[in-house]
Formats: sequence, structure tokens, C-alpha cells
Amino acid sequence: MSPQAQAAAPARAGLLPLPARLEAEAAATAELLTSQRQPGAVWRGLSGELVTAEQVVTHLADTLALLERGGWSETPHHSGPNPVDELSETSSVRQILRAAVWALKDFAGSGDQDGPMTFAYALHRAGDTDTWSATTTVLETALKARTGARYANPATWAQRRGRTLEDLRELAAVAAEAARRTGPREA
Repeated sequence: MSPQAQAAAPARAGLLPLPARLEAEAAATAELLTSQRQPGAVWRGLSGELVTAEQVVTHLADTLALLERGGWSETPHHSGPNPVDELSETSSVRQILRAAVWALKDFAGSGDQDGPMTFAYALHRAGDTDTWSATTTVLETALKARTGARYANPATWAQRRGRTLEDLRELAAVAAEAARRTGPREA
């Protein structure tokens, strides 16, 4: 995208404009998105409905806005001990049920609603399942382009020790630009 086109692209709260030093990364991500075995599958949500490039950009912006508002944490914060870790062969039915409920609540994301959250949690809260699916695929592709790996998980990448919120912002800027270049304009 030309500098003029970049300037014309609507700015979203939370999203950085693509820094010039990340232009090659955005281009490589866009190329990977279009060269995939089934490139159209990137833009289909889990429901089968089409997800537009702008919906992915909005999902990324909303994710960053959540992180900026509530704070970002590399790893999940849990209050109190994890009851799953306390289970043993001698655990009572009550202890097992308590651990199961805790694990389900943690998995569903109803634990720490306020305060710092992980990138994965913010991604899940930012939009619907369809936009989450497409956005995650675009982020995975951006990481593949960046690292050369065959598989990359944005949630795991974000939890890497030493990662910063600025790192997440830059990855989101690359993903947003690649989505704008390759994604469908209308659903």
C-alpha cells in the first residue's frame, strides 16, 4: 500500500499506522495469505459466513482497545490457588467438582473480567467467533511470515517472556495491513 493509501486508510483506536520498517513484513504476510492452499478459507468464519478485511481490522483494534483499557498480562492471573493442581487420587467429589467448575470458568474467560488480561483473552472478547477465527488466522500468518515457522500461535507468542504491548501493537499493525490488502471488501 502506498504511503498515500496508508494515510487514507481509516485510523482505528489502538491500532498503529504501519511503520515503514514493517512494510516488508506486511507484504510477506499478504503474499502468504494469498498463496495458501485455500486462500478463501482464511476469510470464512467458523459459521461459514464471510468475514471482511474491515471486520478483521476492527477486531484487532477492539482487541488492543481492551488491552489498553484493562491492561495486558503475558500470562493469566488467577486469584488463589488453582484447584485443578490440588487434585489427587484421594480428592473428594466436592474437590473434583470445584476444580471442574473453576477450569470451565477459566476456559470460558469468566475469571478475571476486570484488570489485566492476556492477548488470547482479549482476542476472544473483542468480537464474535467468526471475526475471532479470521483474525487469529491472519495473526498466525503474520507470525509465520515473521519467523519462517510452519506453525505459529499468536496467544503463545504473546506469552513469551519479555514480550511487550508494543510488540502486540506492531503484530496487529502488520496483520491489519495484510488483511486490508488481501481480504474481501464486502460480505
